[in-house]
Amino acid sequence: MKNKIIIGITFSLVLLMSGCVSKQTAEINVLATTDLHGVIPYELTSYVKEERKKDKNLTLVDAGDFFD
Repeated sequence: MKNKIIIGITFSLVLLMSGCVSKQTAEINVLATTDLHGVIPYELTSYVKEERKKDKNLTLVDAGDFFD
């Protein structure tokens, strides 16, 4: 009996939460770099600046080795 009540409450909460889902979506573009070894080439800087002007949802990530 106790399990049925818990399952019923859980099911009800899932149904309520599914109605709260946002219909809006966002596109996120990711630029990734690796093995820069502490050097950021001018071309990369220019490219990132130009892409950020075009796309406000642009993210730049680096996989490491920036500080040697």
